[in-house]
Amino acid sequence: DTEQLQVWVNMSISYAEVLQQMIDESYNQENGTKISIALMPNEQKLILANASGNNPDVVLGINFYTPYELAIRGAAKDLLEYEDFASFHQSQYNVAGLVPLAYDGGIYGAVDSLNYQVLFYRKDILESLELPVPETWDDVKDMMPTLLRYSMNFSTSLATGSSFKTFNMTGPFIYQNGGDFYSPDGANVAFNNSAGQEGLLQMTELFRVYSLTESNANFFNSFRYGETPLGVGNFSTYVQLMTAAPELEGKWGIALIPGELQEDGSVAYYQAADSTASMIFDNTDKPDEAWDFLKWWLSSETQAEFSNRLESTYGPAYRWNTANLKAFAQLPYPEEDKQIILEQISYQKETGRHPAGYMVEREVSNIWNQVVVNGKGLTESIDRAVIASNREIIRKLQEFGFMDENGNLIKPYTTEDIIAWMKEREGGGESETD
Repeated sequence: DTEQLQVWVNMSISYAEVLQQMIDESYNQENGTKISIALMPNEQKLILANASGNNPDVVLGINFYTPYELAIRGAAKDLLEYEDFASFHQSQYNVAGLVPLAYDGGIYGAVDSLNYQVLFYRKDILESLELPVPETWDDVKDMMPTLLRYSMNFSTSLATGSSFKTFNMTGPFIYQNGGDFYSPDGANVAFNNSAGQEGLLQMTELFRVYSLTESNANFFNSFRYGETPLGVGNFSTYVQLMTAAPELEGKWGIALIPGELQEDGSVAYYQAADSTASMIFDNTDKPDEAWDFLKWWLSSETQAEFSNRLESTYGPAYRWNTANLKAFAQLPYPEEDKQIILEQISYQKETGRHPAGYMVEREVSNIWNQVVVNGKGLTESIDRAVIASNREIIRKLQEFGFMDENGNLIKPYTTEDIIAWMKEREGGGESETD
């Protein structure tokens, strides 16, 4: 071929070198291509490159929300246009991960890595305090007096971030209580209904009434030194504990994130997990070649091989947190940990992207800050957030053609029924599911 597929990657040099080796040995050999990946120092350049017509055909490893940002501007290719996308994806990945990559009936990327979150706990400390591993947030509330008595605490993702609380931090409390951020038609917010208010009450009450730590700059260190013997951590925390805390070997474990007891007796452990994604640009003149390459990258064989090569070359600190569930099952985790992580991923619940999502995310974050940090009332804080959010929703839905100038909805804005979208584009055929 005189003109090769252009592939950009948002990875460090060490990761990209391993990927290029695999492309040369496997993909290029089998397909007679000469694909060379290009490092992308800043993914914001994608928007500029697209505006100037110099964008690549395929991009790997970008933030999971970037395909949506490009799709809403008409720059990303709808993967549902490929007949085998639905069956390919559903046989190896968690469909829930596609929610933030969906827009107006299309799916514009595929998640390639996860930043799963689980509960980390110190076995030795809980045993000495005669405390069980909590399953629900009520269990956490019950153990807080004992922890505080010994100058210890419980760390959540809300404490480990900045003052800005993302959907990934606030979402679990909303979803576990049966709420949502948006109404089904996307025309206004829904976190002010009874279920949403219950979730927000729980999210703020844990700090105001039960004194969970509001700020934990380094959960790994506070966990290591026993200051927070329990807490919500992510993939990075797991790798750190495995590689940089040899003195804790055998003294810690992981469990599902604390959840909310449901009426049927089950527990909802909903948690977000998406990390990075891959996509194809809509203006590619090699759509079939781009899809073939993307399938190769997302396949369980490539994902498992990529992770194994990284780890064998650079050590366990370079473990690849693949989103491919078949590949993940082959990674060298202790079997007990692997099963817990896979079970937590089965409760993956992502927040769909919305044109006004940045405002809704900020306003829900403000609710936490106003109530927990500034001591304001919850109802007052929710009301203020609803007014600001709904005003911006109207403005953005009008901008993107979902609402007319009088505020009447032209068509609903929803990203919920991903599986239905897949089957519709697939021609209604059955597809393999997990």
